[in-house]
Amino acid sequence: MTATAAPVASRLRVPEDSDWTQAAACADEDPELFFPVGEKGTAPAQLELARAVCLGCPVVEPCLQFALDVGVTDGMWGATSPRERRAMTGRRNPRYYYED
Repeated sequence: MTATAAPVASRLRVPEDSDWTQAAACADEDPELFFPVGEKGTAPAQLELARAVCLGCPVVEPCLQFALDVGVTDGMWGATSPRERRAMTGRRNPRYYYED
């Protein structure tokens, strides 16, 4: 039996007033695309595939703002990688987690 991952939007603990997630291009995508394991191997190519989805998304700006506001440290958010967000904020400690 193969488990199917829930879509990205359904796995996130996002405030109820954040209805932008309903319009997110990633809402029906496999979340594994946006959350590669590590930073080496296939992870860079995977992040670029995720970025391509983000760049066509109508809510890329609120998505990035959410990630910056709450300190999301994993995955592709608002067309930015974890490394890019760390460079923007200088944050190192995770303060936000998604549900499995």
